[in-house]
Amino acid sequence: MELSIFLAKVLGIYLSVAGLGIFLTKDTPASFMEEFKKSASLRYFGAMLALLFGALIAVGHNVWDSPWQSLITFIGWLALLKGAFLFIAPNWFMNQWEGVNMSQVMRIGALVIYFIGLYLLFAGFGLFVAV
Repeated sequence: MELSIFLAKVLGIYLSVAGLGIFLTKDTPASFMEEFKKSASLRYFGAMLALLFGALIAVGHNVWDSPWQSLITFIGWLALLKGAFLFIAPNWFMNQWEGVNMSQVMRIGALVIYFIGLYLLFAGFGLFVAV
């Protein structure tokens, strides 16, 4: 349970700040994605980070007891899969985003990330979610 609370706090801070930052900067995240598509070294670095942090969470926190703990585990598994796909099939993974309005997707995704972060913050700090 202590690890769950720790991860809820850390992920909550990260996701809420990142989500708000992406939402408020408008076109910058979309231009970042264009650079990410073009740069093999950025994709490789992103794959390393996603695979590492995803594996740490998936292996160290495979807990499905409550909704917020399940969300942490789910995020870990998603990160692990993203990292694996970026390593194994980077071109296929990046081609899935062709023709998508990245600016709009990033803004909507940023709001989702922000609210997930807030939920985890409230869970981690025991503000209104039963811990």
